[in-house]
Formats: sequence, structure tokens, C-alpha cells
Amino acid sequence: GTTWTIMDEDSNKKSSKCSKNMYECSSDPKHNPRASPNLKANDDIWYDMEGYWVGTMNVYDKNGDAQDPMFYSEDAPVNQMPYTQQTIKFFMNMSVVETHLYQHLFLVYDKAPEMPFCNLTAPEGMMNHISPGVCGVNGFIASGSNYGVATHEKDGSSSVFTVTGVLNNAGRNAADYEQMGTITPVGGDSIQSEITSAYYRDSETYSFSNDAKTTISGSGQHYQVQNILRAASSSNPMELKETYNFQLDQTNMQNFVAQLTSAQEAAMVPVAGRVEPISSGDCLPYVIEGCPEESDYVAAEDPSLTSSPYDDDSTMKGGYIAMFVILGVMVLAFVALFAHWRHVNNQKDRYKHQFARRIAQTIEFEGAMKDITPEALTAEFERIDEDKSGSISKPELKAFIGDRMSDSDFEAMFAAIDLDHNGTVDFEEFCAFMTHVGAMPDIKDEKIVDVDEGDGEEHKAHLNPAFDDKVAAAHTKTENQFKILSVVLFLCTLGLLAATITLAVKDDDDNNSSQTSGLVGTESVVYSNVPDNTPFDIETVFEREVVNVCDKKKLEFPNTDCIHGVGPQAGANVTNGYQGDLDMMGVTPQEANYWQVAMCPVNVHWHLGTEHYSVGEYDEFGDGPNGNADPPTRKLQATGEGDFQEFNVRGGFRCHHYNVQDTKFTTEYDWKHCKGMEVGETYEVHWPHSAAGACGTVNQYQTPFYDGVFCGLDLPSFSGLLPQQIASAVGVQGQIFTVVNDESYFYPDLIRGWVVNPEVGMAQDVAKYTGSTTGTSRDNNICSPYSPITWHVDRKCHMISASSFDKLCYDMKQQLDDMTDDLHAHGSRELVNSTWAANNFIHRERRGLRSSHDDHHHHHHSHDGHDDHDHHHHQWF
Repeated sequence: GTTWTIMDEDSNKKSSKCSKNMYECSSDPKHNPRASPNLKANDDIWYDMEGYWVGTMNVYDKNGDAQDPMFYSEDAPVNQMPYTQQTIKFFMNMSVVETHLYQHLFLVYDKAPEMPFCNLTAPEGMMNHISPGVCGVNGFIASGSNYGVATHEKDGSSSVFTVTGVLNNAGRNAADYEQMGTITPVGGDSIQSEITSAYYRDSETYSFSNDAKTTISGSGQHYQVQNILRAASSSNPMELKETYNFQLDQTNMQNFVAQLTSAQEAAMVPVAGRVEPISSGDCLPYVIEGCPEESDYVAAEDPSLTSSPYDDDSTMKGGYIAMFVILGVMVLAFVALFAHWRHVNNQKDRYKHQFARRIAQTIEFEGAMKDITPEALTAEFERIDEDKSGSISKPELKAFIGDRMSDSDFEAMFAAIDLDHNGTVDFEEFCAFMTHVGAMPDIKDEKIVDVDEGDGEEHKAHLNPAFDDKVAAAHTKTENQFKILSVVLFLCTLGLLAATITLAVKDDDDNNSSQTSGLVGTESVVYSNVPDNTPFDIETVFEREVVNVCDKKKLEFPNTDCIHGVGPQAGANVTNGYQGDLDMMGVTPQEANYWQVAMCPVNVHWHLGTEHYSVGEYDEFGDGPNGNADPPTRKLQATGEGDFQEFNVRGGFRCHHYNVQDTKFTTEYDWKHCKGMEVGETYEVHWPHSAAGACGTVNQYQTPFYDGVFCGLDLPSFSGLLPQQIASAVGVQGQIFTVVNDESYFYPDLIRGWVVNPEVGMAQDVAKYTGSTTGTSRDNNICSPYSPITWHVDRKCHMISASSFDKLCYDMKQQLDDMTDDLHAHGSRELVNSTWAANNFIHRERRGLRSSHDDHHHHHHSHDGHDDHDHHHHQWF
């Protein structure tokens, strides 16, 4: 049910037109089942709030005075802190993964003053410290996590369904700490948090305080019950206990970890009470209730796991469809009956007028039609009754009328005259019909007179002999108009019925698709989207005599040890906020979309596991059919033969999607074109781009990719380039996938570049930096000389169908150059450490649903002959 945009990054521009069905045209996303439920897709503020934040908090009592330390009770569900309440070190890590929100909070308290607080006598059951600390000696760290999900409203708000951690104190009664709430975007620059339990309620506001959205100012109010040992009730109401404000600055992961560790040491938090920082999306190991599981998310009505209450009920939808069908049939029937009625009435008027005119021409009578005498009628009857049988037969009446009347009108008239349906017209029937004719408003007063037509004979005719012709023409015109109207209404009715049936079938298909993709433990036959042709069956437009102008254009530079002046390396840690230690001296990655700066893809290949690292997406906690360690020797089928070749392939990190209970991760796929691939496994796909490639020609795609990168560039020309010029003209797109056997994740055109889809977050959360080529011939001791080149890496991991990869391999076989060596996964380089990673990472999310253009920062540097850039160029690429 989804239209995927391949490669064209300009698709991030929001269309002002609606070319889809009526659901997708809905202005209210909650009523649109195809609108993404993901938080970032529904409000851009989550792009900016996500990340690592460090600052301070100050707490005040309800009167606005600085809050003093308070005695603490282990039995109270409300945590009154026996520590200094001013300049609390505040750490927040917020991450948003599709429909899930993770907010991890850490508060580091300094020790309470010995005088007077530590010397006061605590009430019975209360303490002036939290174990294992000592009052006046040790500080404390409180930590917790808010876990939320998007709502079916699709308005960007998150429903918080559990809060864990609290005082890092396991073993307490979970029911006492059940908390729920909401975190809601407000006005584009703020979020409002409301968290409530049976004992307290916290209301907080987080607002950006600068245009760059790197600083947050916030405030909150804490309400708690009067008696902290009992739940709220009419006799134990909640009241405002304290207020607080805080300032937070955005930082990267390394600084976040370092400052959190340093703050605990400075506050002399007991070693046994210290906590380790938590990664994005992870769960605290010392929680009260345990980490949320899928069943918790289902109970919280996660939109990705549950049906929306705003979706049309299938029974009601069937009723509406039936109603449309019935209405359509009724309209059609009404149109048909109305058209028939008009036709019959027009026909009656027509044959009556024609009969009256014929009678007027032959009857022995002068005067008005209504006054014709019985004697005149008798004589006229006998004249028509040629065989004098006493009745008029059908042939006799037809001979009397002549050719003036059509056959259909004559048959209708004869049926109207022959009242007893015996096939003849007797005198009584003839008179009865003439009475009806003579009584017609536009006939009864017409006079029958003798008319001289210039032939010397007398003729009988109407006083106005053309009146019946005019009436007949008017009737004909009216009948034609109704015929046209009937045809139009008939076609409209058919269109309504066709649209109704199409809608019913499409919705049924969409429902079946969405239901099938979530089934667990079911067997199904998956039909591939990939052609069955082998490379020996395919007729291409290329003749092998065509010269490959890029063949062997690779400029050879040997690997070197990393300590001797190499450039920045890849793949690196691309987690939001990360920066390497290698000083790039002003060299920056190409920020623009590659297609906007005349770069084109010159190759596509992929690696087993990932060479890059993104916390919570693809890291050491991921999983797959071979776990998250190096898999054993992999068997890859040789091209066109039945034998097998063995390849030692080093695996990288894995994504978090794999679920052995879900058949889409475990059902084998019949691979036709790719070699050695496995359902459930993680692969990092690379699309090398170059401004020197044979763009738009049959030589564009090359294996090895170096031939494509250097196709239009020789060594003398290359030697004159500065590092910034190289980084601006050569780049790689990197996107990470978990392969599933599910055709709802099919993308048909991977050869052209990474998948861009704002609704599901594909190529939206992107890290940009300068690095090098990768592969297992390099590590943290031996480095690549092909540097600096730009990398654009999608920080998120996505699912993709096995058929998408197989279609990609099929397309690779169609290229002029032989790409056989890239039809299998390559090994992954070990993660580059910070020493060799650049310090120019740009962590920016695309705003494809908010702005019509990507945000770009353009850097300008001078490169004169005495610039340091020239010196370092000889040490790099």
C-alpha cells in the first residue's frame, strides 16, 4: 500500500497535491491508515529533542525559596531527597525510534550540609541519607527512564506508559510506582510532560532557548500527597510541594559519558550506588519493574502493534459499500424507468398525432376534431375496412396509415387500439381510440377543412397542417435529450459501482497485507517480484564488442600503516553527537545531495553486518541468524554452475530487528541472482558516487567501483586536486538493512541509490563526514589511502525484502561491465577508532515533512599556494 521513492532525494519536498485515494487525501492523519504513526513523521521537534543533554537543576519549595534537604523514608513511594537541592547536575538522553520514545534521566546530588541538616534528629522511620551513603559525606545519583509510544492520534504526542529506575532501588512494590502520562509537542519549540502516579504528579516543560536548538530551558512543578505513605484520596489530596527549573546544553555521547562519570566522582557518590550511562533505546539494569517488553507496548496501544480506533470498522465499511451498491442500483433503475416512461408517452403522442392527420385527410367531415359525428366515423371505419369484414385487420390499418409512421410506433398504436388483443379492431375499439385522439388538447380544436393544393382536387387537412409535424419534432427532441441524460446517468452509476468495488478490493488487500506482515508462526508461500532469467538467458541492448571506457581506470595506491599521515578513515561511529579525534583542518564533507553536485552512483555492493556503528540501531547488542559475532565460513554458490565456493567473510555489527519467533526473519528465500545471502541477516549497502563517473552512459556502473570513481580522471589531473575538492566530488551513500521474507518491504530499484522515504524515516537521520574506502584489508593498524571522501550514512536500520536484493542482483547482471564479484556480501572492516575518525561529523536530520528543501550549510575555504591544505594533500588520497 505504500509508494516508495528510490534514490531521488528531492522527493523529500512535500507535495501540495494529493494524487492518492480518499484516505491519503484526508487532512486529519488519524483517519488516514496510510499516514505514518512514527513520532518524527508527525512532529519535527523530535528530531531536535533527540540526543544527549547536560546541565543543572535548581529546586524550590512552593513559596519559591530554595528547597532544603528532606528526610527520606525507604517505605515511602514518594522520594524526598536528603541532599542539597541547588545546582543539581542534570543529564538527559532522549531517543526516538519510530513509534517509541526513550527518555533517560540522571540527577547527581551533592552531599547535604553537615550543619544543620545532618545533625538534626530524623523522625521515626526516616533517615538523613540513602544507603550506602553517609549524610554530609556522600552525594547521590537518581536515575530513571520514561518509556513512551506514539498515539493513534498521529499528532506527534507520546503516551508514557511506564517510568523505571527512580532511586536505583530494585525489589520494591511495583504497583506503588505505576506511573503514566503524556509528552506532547507544543508550538514547535517546546514539549510538555505530565507524569502521574498514585502518590505524586510532575508537570514539566522543555523549551528551546536558541535558534540552533542546542540549548533547552525548562521548568517543572512537583505535586505530592500530604501523607507520603498513603495513596492520593479525598482525605489525602495532592498539593504543590516544590518547583524547579533547569538548563540543558546539547553534547555528544563521549562528553555525556565523561561528564556523568565525573559528576558522580565529584559528588562522592558511593561506588556501590553509581550508575553507568545508558545507550539510546536501552533499558536500565536496575529498574523496579523490569524493561518493557512487546506485550507492554501492545498494552500501551503502540500504533505499530495495535489497530487504530479511528480506522473504519470492517463491518461498517462493508455496510457502506453495500449502501453505495444499493443506491447505485436504485439510481440506475430509476433512470431506466423514467426514460422508458418518457419514451412511451412520447410515442403515444406521436402516433396519435400521425393517426389524427391521416384521418383528417380522408374523413367526410368539416369542423373541429372533437365534433366528428358518428356517421362520419362509421363511413371512415368502412373505408379502412377494405374486405368489409366488420373489423379492421392489422394489414388494413397499416395500408391506411402508409409509410409515414415507423413500424415501432405502428405496433404500439395497434396494441393501444386493439383493446381485446384479438388481432383486429372492431368499430367500438375504433371509436374509443378516436375519442382519445379527439380529446387531446392540441388536437381537439383543430378544424378539418377542404384544402386546394393546386392539383384541381379537394383534399382534407388540418387548418394548420404543419402542427402535428412541429409537435412530433418537439417530442423527438425531448426524447433525444432524455436518452442522452439516461446514458450519462447510466455511466455515472457504473462509475460509482466500479469505484466502490475497487475501494472494497483495495482496502481488503491493504488489510490482508498489514495483517500478513505481522503474523507469527504461520506458513505461507512467498512469490518473488524478481524475474527468473539467468544471465545466460537475458538479451541485452549491449553488444560485448562495445568498449568499456572505464575498464582498469583505478588509480593504484597501496594501503599504509595508520600512523604515517593517512587521511580520515571509515566506517566510523555514526551515533548522533559522535566526533572523531582526527583534525581535518577545515576540510568538510559534501553536505548537498550527491545528485545536486553532478555525482552519480558508479557501483553498488554490500557488506555482511555493518562497518558503521549506531547505538541502539546497529551495534554490539544486535542479533541475527548467526548472532552478533563473526559467522562461520559462508558458502556462496558460484555463477552458472552447481558447485560451491567458500569465502571467509568477516561480519560486522547487527541490527535489532531480528526475531526468531517471526517467520519473516526465518522463512528461507529462493535466491535467483544474489549469492550467499541469508534471510534475517544484516547487510550494509554502499553506493559509491563520483563526479568523474561515466554518468548517464552504459559504462556508469563498474566493478570494482574504483574504475567507476576514476573513469574520467587520470593521475596528472587527480594530482592537482586539493583534499576539499576530492571530498566534494567523491562520496558514498550507506544504508543498513535486515533482510526479511516479506514482500510488503519490496523496493524495486536499489541499483540507483539509497531509499528515501520520510514517512518511515528512511535516509532522514543521516550522519555526514569524511572518511575512506573500507573493506577487510584495512583495520586500525593498516589504513586506506583513498581519503578524504564524503560519507552519508543512514543512522537507522530498516527492513527490506529478500526479493529487493535479488532484483538488485538481477539489475547488476544487466550492466555492460561484469559485476559478478559484487553479487555477494563482502567482509566488514572493524570499527575505526576515534584516532583515525574525522572531527567534522555533521549530525543533521532531514526535514522532508516540514521543509521543501534540505538544510545545507555551505563552507568556503581559501586554498592558496601556501595553505597547509597543500601539504596534507600529499599525505592523503
